[in-house]
Amino acid sequence: MEELRKITQEIGQNPSLMHIDNDGFIIVSRVLDIALNLPVEEISDCICTIQKVFEYNKHLPDMPNMFSSKLLQLGMSAYTLKSFEIAEKVFLILSDSGDSNGKNNYAYMIRRKETKENSDELLIKAVRLLRDGVLKNEPFSFVNLALLLAIRFGDDSDWRLSDELIKKMPENNMFGVQSWWEDVGNNGDVEGLLVHFFLLRHNKIKKSIFGDLEQLSIKLSMEIKNFPKWLMV
Repeated sequence: MEELRKITQEIGQNPSLMHIDNDGFIIVSRVLDIALNLPVEEISDCICTIQKVFEYNKHLPDMPNMFSSKLLQLGMSAYTLKSFEIAEKVFLILSDSGDSNGKNNYAYMIRRKETKENSDELLIKAVRLLRDGVLKNEPFSFVNLALLLAIRFGDDSDWRLSDELIKKMPENNMFGVQSWWEDVGNNGDVEGLLVHFFLLRHNKIKKSIFGDLEQLSIKLSMEIKNFPKWLMV
């Protein structure tokens, strides 16, 4: 933390150091390395410093993309430890810079009501963010959008569109999709079962640890109030 205090003091005395043509790149790199080696509850000041540098260089809106790998690592680490406020800030930085992983992860948090604020406007923003991923054939975006439509909107037409999205979802990275929502389901969240149901229904996976299609449809009909009858097996 001493190094971070020194950096903060230096840019406070001479803000021009934050410019990308001066020490801006080096500052962000150093602060990210510091953050990645701190307990998650101690990295708020690091995020604030990074945001300050990006704001100073707002004439370069894609500057965060230069650090996308480390920012994503930081955000995922915070999310896994349920430090949602930190994760949201990091994913929002990435999302605003156009990073597809940032968009998907930020929309994931909006959909699950894990963001600081929740509103209809934010939910519509999540739809737009996920649409970009769908247009790029990103499987996690397909699943995320399908879940948003089914669980957050929930009309029969929304369920039919969700079903169609999974049907048309590209089959690259199916192991990653299956594994992520397997963990979600194992943590007692019904959406993990719903994703596995959709994946089985459209032959994206061969089997699920949560049961076969009939077993899953019965479980889902009991857990999800508006689970459609036409999806029952």
